This record gives sequence, structure tokens and C-alpha cells, in this order.
Amino acid sequence: MKSTTIRRWSFIHTWTSLICTVFLLLLALTGLPLVFHHEIDHLLGNAPELAQMPADTPRLNLEQLVAKAQAHRPGEALQYLAWDEDDANGVIAIMAATAGTEPNASHTFMLDARTGDAVETPAANGGLTLFLLRLHVDMFAGLPGKLLLAFMGVLFVLAIISGTVLYLPFMRRLKFATVRRDKSTRLRWLDLHNLIGVVTLTWALVVGVTA
Repeated sequence: MKSTTIRRWSFIHTWTSLICTVFLLLLALTGLPLVFHHEIDHLLGNAPELAQMPADTPRLNLEQLVAKAQAHRPGEALQYLAWDEDDANGVIAIMAATAGTEPNASHTFMLDARTGDAVETPAANGGLTLFLLRLHVDMFAGLPGKLLLAFMGVLFVLAIISGTVLYLPFMRRLKFATVRRDKSTRLRWLDLHNLIGVVTLTWALVVGVTA
């Protein structure tokens, strides 16, 4: 009975891992540059630059900023307005043909909160950053792409849980973090796999469940 249970967990671990691996690699390769998207945008010259003004320059109120955004793109609806996390004087505006327009068809720009002047943000509407973001979020497939990646997240969590179940008997035979360098290459890779898996267990589970 015990060996049958282990084989079942091994089957689950093997196939959930294999199926989601390519998608996890995609998310890792696209997600890492997105962590540094501000730096990349500055390097490529795509970051919006606000005018230098005295620190005590008063800012427009919300109603005035909405009016400025609508004046910049007349005939369009304002979908979102948010303060930029990196510059207190920057206000991110997102507008589209209608309030319910699909997000990928909207237009993003920045307003100077002190003057209401619009500053275009090329990276938010095209270029490398947006390409990586779309690939990371939905693989250019919209809702079906998001659902597919969500399913891959479920498989990833199953792979982590099944791997933990399989690792517990392994821990009884060897000390924690043991890598049997005197054994075959296959066993060394297995030990490294187990070591990396158990060390990153909590982080990987948090990423899988939340993402």
C-alpha cells in the first residue's frame, strides 16, 4: 500500500512538473525584466520626464486633472487615474474609446499634477516593456491566456505539494542538504533538485498560490 501511494505521488509530481515547466520558465524570463522595468525604460529613453519646478508648487485638484486628461484625448473616456509610485508629481491616466474598452486597447500617459501637462509614456503603449508585460500576463491571448497560466499555477502548487510528500522519506535516509558527490550523475542531479526545492519551498508556494 505504501509503495502504491508513493508511486501515485511520484506520478503527480512528475507530470505536473513537466507540464508547467515551460510556462514557469516563460514567467521567470519575462517577470525578471519587469521587476526592473523603470530602470529599463530609463535606459531606453522611454521613461516620462516631468519639468523641474520648486518643491512647494501647488498641485491641481482631482477634478482639474480629469479635465486635463479629457482635453488631451478629447472624445475618449477616462478609465483610470492613479498617482505614480516613483514621482509624487506624476499622475497616470488611462483612457480609451469607452469606459468598458478592453485594457489592451487603452492609451496610457502621465499628467504633471502641478500643471496638468500631458507627458507621453511610450513604454506603456508599446515597446519592450509592454511586450514583456503582455507575454507575462496573458501571452497575447486575453482571458484564455490568463486562465491557462492560472491552471499552470495550480499544477505548480500540486508539483510542490507532491514533491514535499516524496521528499519526507528521502530526509529520513540522508542529512538535510546532502549532495552525494560520490554517486552517479543522475543521483547528484536528484540531490541538487531536492536541495533547491526544499530551500525555496515556502517562496515557491507563495508565488504559486498568489500568482
